[in-house]
Parts: sequence; C-alpha cells; structure tokens
Amino acid sequence: MLLPVPQSKGGILSKACDYIRELRQTNQRMQETFKEAERLQMDNELLRQQIEELKNENAVLRAQLQQHNLEMVGESNRQ
Repeated sequence: MLLPVPQSKGGILSKACDYIRELRQTNQRMQETFKEAERLQMDNELLRQQIEELKNENAVLRAQLQQHNLEMVGESNRQ
C-alpha cells in the first residue's frame, strides 16, 4: 500500500489559492447568469402583458366589425 507523498505548505497554499480564485470566478459567472435570467423574466412578463393588450384590442375590433355586419378576411371560409 502506497502512502501519499507529503506536500509542502507552499504547494498546499498555492492550490488553495487557485481553488479560491476558481470559486470566485464561478460565483461571478453565476451572478451574471442570474442577472440575465432576471432581465429575461422581466422582458417575458412585458411581452405577456403586450399579448394580453393586443388580444383585448383584437376582441374589441372584432366586435365592432360584427356590429357593422362586416366579415373579417378569411372568416367566411371557416364555416
């Protein structure tokens, strides 16, 4: 059975510093990714609101067309 080779204190500290640096870089990337996800979530919510507004506007316009007995393009072929 082979015993592990003892490392110098300097080597251990160097590896620990490398690991800490790597953790900091990973943390920074995760923070940036999180901020981007939050921004996309806000954009998505705005787009959902716009879709709802357009659906409502579309319903109003369809009702106005029906009040004036006008057919919408393509509607007569659907029946």
